[in-house]
Amino acid sequence: MTQKRFGKGYVSSSIRNKSGNPRFNWVILLLLLQSALLILVLINQYKVFELNEPVQASSTGLNAEQVYDLPPAAEQEVISPAEIVNPIRVEVLNGCRVAGLARRTADFLRNKAYDVRDFKNAPGREVYPKTTIFVRCGDRELGEKLAKTIALPPEMVKMEPDSKLVDIDVSLLLGKDYKQYVLPR
Repeated sequence: MTQKRFGKGYVSSSIRNKSGNPRFNWVILLLLLQSALLILVLINQYKVFELNEPVQASSTGLNAEQVYDLPPAAEQEVISPAEIVNPIRVEVLNGCRVAGLARRTADFLRNKAYDVRDFKNAPGREVYPKTTIFVRCGDRELGEKLAKTIALPPEMVKMEPDSKLVDIDVSLLLGKDYKQYVLPR
């Protein structure tokens, strides 16, 4: 290898290209590395996309509910457009003093198209033994619909109008027996 004067310093003739510019080689090398990195990213994205495709139930020997871990269609609750337009306004009261239960229940009910206006601890320090729904305004049907959603017996729906709660249709009081019902743990 011979050293030749190039610009302000000496450069080996083996790293110079035909144009005589050694920086040109580094630019080509960087472009090749960027292209290789881009190809790797695209291949990785394709593999991730491939993994997220649904599994064919027939190839696994399972039915669709088992593949997607869904309850059978008969058990799935269908929400009508009228319920979305006029959702039941709910207040969730934690009467069993389990930390975060009112918030988890509020999130659960919101996912079921209920309009949860408030969630908090029940007034007083006592622990309530039974989960109860209080209808504050409107028909008993509002409370019974909520009771059906959480699998609460209809006899636990009480009519208790409260003129102070103008924007609440029903109050859900979570008692110590909340684990018996379809509620978050």
